[in-house]
Amino acid sequence: MSLRVLTLNLRQDLDRWTERLPLVVEALAGAAANVVALQEVALPISQDRLVATMLNDAGLPYAVHTAPKWGDQNAEAVSLLTLAPARDHAVIALPGAGGRVAQRVVVATAGGDVAVVNTHLHHEPYDDESVRLPQAEAILAWLEDDGLLDRCVVVGDLNASPGSPTVRTLQGRLTSLLPDGTPTFPTPLAAGDFSPVQIDHVMVASGLAGSARLVADRGHPDDASLWPSDHLGVCADIQ
Repeated sequence: MSLRVLTLNLRQDLDRWTERLPLVVEALAGAAANVVALQEVALPISQDRLVATMLNDAGLPYAVHTAPKWGDQNAEAVSLLTLAPARDHAVIALPGAGGRVAQRVVVATAGGDVAVVNTHLHHEPYDDESVRLPQAEAILAWLEDDGLLDRCVVVGDLNASPGSPTVRTLQGRLTSLLPDGTPTFPTPLAAGDFSPVQIDHVMVASGLAGSARLVADRGHPDDASLWPSDHLGVCADIQ
């Protein structure tokens, strides 16, 4: 079995989106992942379907599975794009603020079915894990209750770094494929004085193995401030 999964926060349609779009498509097409997990998807422009249409034109016919936030946050979504045969798209509302959700599909591989989960945990409060930790615990419980925790991949923007209670809790049941301490935010697209942090993750069940690398990690050759997103993407090959 070999399954390639990629996660990327799109930064909605902000910060020169129309100029960023070709860079996003180039990065995703270059990886040709079986499953692409997107966060901060702008629903008013059907951002995930726009990206998928351009990937289809490049010979990569992705199916689109959109999961809007709940409550008054529903102009934004997370989304899974799938090349591999996928079924059973399911979504849960995560507890706490921010209207956050987790979504999953079950992907058929030569080695058996694998559940791929995509999420974007809340960024507030910045200084503690009082919202993010219960959200992570809800995802683990969801997978365990449905008998999928032993055959799962959990990816996304967790807004939590290695060593935080949120990441430690997930790593109690799952294995991170991107080495801890590999910064995924910010890129030169981000405005503000940010310290480099690793908040984008790919984690797998103990029965799975693999390696991960950064993608969407190059800016425009003629504009040092124009990057695909304010986040780097993470791409993992899973066996």
